[in-house]
Amino acid sequence: MEHTTLPFIYLALPILIVIFIVDVVRNKRGLQQRILQVGFGVYLLALLDVTLGEIWLPSLPEESIYAQIQLMPLYFLVDIYQTYEMGTFYFINAINLSFYNVLLFVPLGVFLYLLFQLRNGLIATLFLFLASLLIETSQLVLGSNGLIFSRIFDVDDLLLNTTGGVVGYYVTKWIGERIKRR
Repeated sequence: MEHTTLPFIYLALPILIVIFIVDVVRNKRGLQQRILQVGFGVYLLALLDVTLGEIWLPSLPEESIYAQIQLMPLYFLVDIYQTYEMGTFYFINAINLSFYNVLLFVPLGVFLYLLFQLRNGLIATLFLFLASLLIETSQLVLGSNGLIFSRIFDVDDLLLNTTGGVVGYYVTKWIGERIKRR
């Protein structure tokens, strides 16, 4: 079946523009906060593009669509080991994929501290985990319904994304505390 695609960016960008315009009209934020707000909007668009891709139009499920779920924690280590035996290309690709899953949420941790001024690390960690869970669940539901390219719900993505966000949050918090002491 032929699919026409609609990038999520086309759906999210108008919403982000309206939010930004309303904020500018209300004049609630200074320049630094407004720059962070724009950066967060760009990050969200990129996150949607990387994690969900494009909506398939028409969205009629194919007969072969089925949900793929990987619930074994730390299975990515098995993948890395198995690809090591397959050759350098596959091994490097497996490591990169795990690294990118960590890197994907580092900016979200930074934004939680700087833009949203969240100072409780436990709440930040919970938020990061729930954000990752929302993405994985969206991939599962939208993919199994034929609305996006089918992806795997992977518990390792939850762990790696959350780890990246926590690293971003705590590094930013540490730097912020060092700056305040001066």
